[in-house]
Order: sequence, then C-alpha cells, then structure tokens
Amino acid sequence: MNYQHLSELFQQGTPPLLARKIKRVLASDRPVVAVIMSLFNHCEYTRQALNSYYLSLDDRYHYILVLIDDCSSDETQKYIENETKVRNNIVYLRFRDNGGLTRLWNYGIHFAIKQLHADYIILANNDILIPRGEIGLLIDGLKNSAEPAIIGPLTNCPGLHKETQDIRVHLPDYTPSIHDDDIERTAKQIIDKSIQQVHEINGFFWAGTRNTFLLNAFLKWIYFFDPRNRNTENDLEFQRRLRDKNIKILLACNTFIFHYKDVSCDRVGKKIINTDWIYRP
Repeated sequence: MNYQHLSELFQQGTPPLLARKIKRVLASDRPVVAVIMSLFNHCEYTRQALNSYYLSLDDRYHYILVLIDDCSSDETQKYIENETKVRNNIVYLRFRDNGGLTRLWNYGIHFAIKQLHADYIILANNDILIPRGEIGLLIDGLKNSAEPAIIGPLTNCPGLHKETQDIRVHLPDYTPSIHDDDIERTAKQIIDKSIQQVHEINGFFWAGTRNTFLLNAFLKWIYFFDPRNRNTENDLEFQRRLRDKNIKILLACNTFIFHYKDVSCDRVGKKIINTDWIYRP
C-alpha cells in the first residue's frame, strides 16, 4: 500500500476541509490525541457513540476525531458530513471500496502521526458509549508511563480471552444497561484506580503513544498491522510483537467504556439499538 497515493481511494471533496482542520490542530499547545473511529454501516450506533464522545472530552488535551468510513452503504456518509459542518476537530475520510478494519487502522495511524503529529492515538469501534472524562483518564495512564505502551479500559464486553477487562471483576453486581445515567454511575463506582500491566487487551477501544506505534511499524512505516489480517486477529498479532519487544500492555482499572456485542463485526444487521446485544456472557 502506497500512502502517497492513498488519497485516490477516497471520495472527492475531502482535501480542503482536511487542510483547515489540520491547521487548527497543529496550532494547539496541548498534547494532541487522535481518536480514530472505524465506521461501516450501523449509523444509529455511530450517532450514540459520537454523542457520548463529545460529552467525554476535557480541556487537558487537544482531541481530534478521525472518522474513517469503510464505504458504508447506509446513511452514515450523510450523517457524518453534516457533523463535520457543525462540529470542530472532526476529519471524515471515506474509502471508495470496502477493504476491512486493518486497512482503516493502518491508514488512520499513519495519518495521525504524519499529518496530525499526534502524541497519543486511540483506536475505537463505532459501537461504544463513553462516560464523561474517561478518555482523559485513559490517556493519563499512558502519560504517566515512562516507556512506550498501549492501554485499554474496563468494559462490559471484553471479548474472548480478555477476562482482565471485565467490569464484573471490579463491580460484581454490575448489570448491563445502555442508559446514560447507568453508564456514568458505573464509571463512578469503580474504586480501583490502578494501572496494571496485563498480557492482552481487546482492540475495541485502546490507546497507544506515538512512539509505541512507530516502534512496532514495519515495511518502511507503511504498516502497523499485518494486512493479511483483514478484520480479525489484527490486535492480537500487533500485541504479540509488542510483547516480543518488551513494550508494556496496560489496563486502566479506573476507566470504563461500554461496548455493544459484535456490532462492529456487522453480525447484527440492525439499525436500531437492540438490548439483546449489550453483553457477552
């Protein structure tokens, strides 16, 4: 993949808007946090994710949201284009074809480092809900680490083999809920404020320092994730390389991100919130 010509994969009309937003980011005197959110259909989930994202921001960091659309076929494009007109610090990139999550991540990280000069990079699915202040707390965990690292939050849906991220380990009486008040309450109830080193974290929402991604890049910084993994195993393979280099994988026990079940994998096929898909036992 040649990133010098990757703009040809995107729909027309992006570059002028992109230039204005990048200029604002580079003028900031605060650390830049690039939040890369992958999109593919399920616009209703994206709406809720963005609404929670806007409310979660603080003034300690300069946040810019990079929305990368893997050629959604629903109303996602229209919705995001309207958002960019009324919201600051949003960049929307849309691929002309569907190439999978790994391509989105590879391009998004390259863009965040080369164009935004991001100090911290977050990779996020579009099927999440973020309590107030949780993004800043997650980045604080990286900021306080003396070495390159990645970090993840507690969640209701940690996925297979990610038991360490299960919110029930810290709140045994946790009951899944998509209501804002309940999600905020869950985040506030967490007593453990520690940052722990763990073996592995789930790739639905996780952050890394700029240097972490640079140290783990290959093929002349073009790839950060192995392109042979189109949608799955990309986070696991990446973390295996981190462990081989003794780069830390951290868990911020003081943070919580709500995660729907399998929506980002396009297994639900619904455009409305379905409460049957809010927890993986």
